[in-house]
Amino acid sequence: MTETIKDAARPESESPAQYRVTLKQAVSLYGFMFKPGQTIVVNEATKAAMGDAISHVEPV
Repeated sequence: MTETIKDAARPESESPAQYRVTLKQAVSLYGFMFKPGQTIVVNEATKAAMGDAISHVEPV
């Protein structure tokens, strides 16, 4: 049996930073295709990996 472990016990102050990003080019992420102009929420590592594909960033 497989269990899914969630970060529910983690205090809010330790939650990973999340960002709302708007894309300027198509991106494949977690098996999904996102089109230019779409806005998605990602974590710090994903935001850094997307690099030039992002046109606008704001913290959530």
